[in-house]
Formats: sequence, structure tokens, C-alpha cells
Amino acid sequence: MKSPFFRLERIKTSALMFSKTKEHIMTQVGINSKITGFNFSMDYVRQYQFVDLIGTLRINKYKGFTNLEFLVNDLIESLN
Repeated sequence: MKSPFFRLERIKTSALMFSKTKEHIMTQVGINSKITGFNFSMDYVRQYQFVDLIGTLRINKYKGFTNLEFLVNDLIESLN
């Protein structure tokens, strides 16, 4: 069964956090939720002021912690 895609609209790129290497989006959104985007570098993302993130939701279990994760599959510039 394929996971449905969701769209988070008009995300301010300056609010997004990145990995130490600045190659991946790694943004905590709440206590147990985060946005993760692999291979979306900070330089690429920050060329836009606002973006729409397209991705799927998944439960991520890592090092004994369970989080709800929005996994980014695509990123486009917000036009509004």
C-alpha cells in the first residue's frame, strides 16, 4: 500500500534547520514530530523565501524514541 502525499504550504525557509553538513533538512516541529528532507541542501532551499514541501508521514523509531516524521519528497517555490 502506497502512502498518500501531503503538501505543507508556504514554509518560511529561514525557519528550517539543517544537518551539520547542511545537506539535509532536519527541523523539529513539536515534542515528538519533525520534518526531514534528505539531499535538500541549505544553499538550494534558501534561494527561496517560502517553499511548499511535498511528502509523506511516517512513524520513525530511532535510538528508543518514537516520532511522527514528515519525510520530504519534493520542494517547490511558493507562489503565493
